[in-house]
Amino acid sequence: MTRKKTQPAASTRVVAFPDGGIIPASESHTGHDYSVEAHTPVELRREYAEHLIHDRFAYAVDAPEADGKEADPTPAAENTPPSELDPDLLRAP
Repeated sequence: MTRKKTQPAASTRVVAFPDGGIIPASESHTGHDYSVEAHTPVELRREYAEHLIHDRFAYAVDAPEADGKEADPTPAAENTPPSELDPDLLRAP
């Protein structure tokens, strides 16, 4: 009997793209590239998600709570997409 491998939730991270994005086939569950609308949460492998966040292609999104309640809609400062940040804060001193 062959058991299906499952990844624990800790190995994934939910992100969203400020201007939309494309998930490559190597990172998708379908095996095909697919497009993601702007600000649409998508669950990705943690390492790939953190790469996108680090390079500012995407931002972290708090996952909805398991009991069906929505997560806090007020984003934390670290989860705010660059397009919504105060331009004065982005300038180097």
